[in-house]
Amino acid sequence: MINTHWHTDHTDGSHWLHAEAVITAHENTRRRLSVDTRLEGWDYTFPAAPAGALPVHVFAQKNNMKANNANIVLNYYGPLPLTVTSPCSSSGLTFSTWATHVERCISVHRLFNGRQHRRFNPCR
Repeated sequence: MINTHWHTDHTDGSHWLHAEAVITAHENTRRRLSVDTRLEGWDYTFPAAPAGALPVHVFAQKNNMKANNANIVLNYYGPLPLTVTSPCSSSGLTFSTWATHVERCISVHRLFNGRQHRRFNPCR
């Protein structure tokens, strides 16, 4: 499983899958998930993720993976400069921006709020 960044809408179900999945993420994502994170604009502190939800395979610049005989390359490009105005937006809010290159199409599964399992096919 790949955590794209630390936001809870991308990582909150990870602890349910840790026994059956290797969680991969950029090192900044793991760092953010490891500690409480305060967003003053929301007047809220996101608690650190439980140990079982933390990525176990982290990368700094580039990561090569294989899934279903397809090569997947993750390249890190630095903090995401956000331009959307919201109470919590600031430069580098996600703290990691990276792109994925897949040699051929594979099906992607996602878990939404720990309840809804959807299948996404990027080949369509």
